Amino acid sequence: MSSEQTLKKSYRLDANVELGKFTVVIQESTNFADGCAVPAAANAAGILGVAQNSIIPSGTADYSGGQYNIVSGTAWPANSIPAQGLGEEVQVIRLGISRCVAASAISRGDEVNVADNQGRIKTASETAGTLVHILGVAEDAASVAGDVIRVMVNPRDRHT
Repeated sequence: MSSEQTLKKSYRLDANVELGKFTVVIQESTNFADGCAVPAAANAAGILGVAQNSIIPSGTADYSGGQYNIVSGTAWPANSIPAQGLGEEVQVIRLGISRCVAASAISRGDEVNVADNQGRIKTASETAGTLVHILGVAEDAASVAGDVIRVMVNPRDRHT
């Protein structure tokens, strides 16, 4: 029997957007000193870890048909309940094993980083001379975009 140890911390969503669970989040302090946000692009700096809860309007399903169907970073819909996502609490795994949403095929053992502005992950494959912002190492393989795999979260930077 195995026991997983994780380091978790709460942050506040620092943008008025939807956030799906298992999304990589980065540091953001525009509105809150303890803020987090969905990355704006691939290989984003300031990785905090992986969100463990969704911030979505009431009545919205974040999982159906075997897929997580929230597009993290999408603007908060008008006339929703609650009225905004800004300031909502996000539980984040900073260190340890977390599930993550893949943006493409990933092999077990690959170092992974942010793939896109939805906080999905990819195999870290930046060109030589690039500072790479690593999320961690894939514990499972992903076949296609949307697969949810386990990652040993250990954010760090390295040069290619």
